[in-house]
Amino acid sequence: MRTKIRSGHHRPPRPHQKNNNNNKRTSKQRSATMDSWIVGQISFWYTVREVNPAEIVDQIINFWLDMVTPGRGAGESQWWQRAVRTLEQTSERASREMDIRRDLRIWDQDHPEIHHELIVRYVCGAAISVVATAFYNSIKRGHRKSSQRNDY
Repeated sequence: MRTKIRSGHHRPPRPHQKNNNNNKRTSKQRSATMDSWIVGQISFWYTVREVNPAEIVDQIINFWLDMVTPGRGAGESQWWQRAVRTLEQTSERASREMDIRRDLRIWDQDHPEIHHELIVRYVCGAAISVVATAFYNSIKRGHRKSSQRNDY
């Protein structure tokens, strides 16, 4: 509420007269936020319940082993050299995989409250929740824009 001064300038509102409408959300904004929150929660908990962490851990281990295990070297022109190198790679890969799985078992024994499969479930749930919420908000925003165009 502003009062006019004789010179035509407006006096700024006094602190007790301050308009606090900037901090208040409309009911539409609250429902939009609540909708997004509900979509995020549903997608998170559904993913946590339905994901198979053993398959994901296997894929992560295989990816890691592909990155860490060296490929073929130079000088493998003879068939027996290629066979020896393939045998070396296979045995090195198997020993590294056993080491990783042993470390996971040790982790699970040392920290039973944060089992590695539980971590995988929560990370997958968080990722899917973010994607689902973003997708929902983009659809909702697109629907809102198209309905505004039709109003004219």
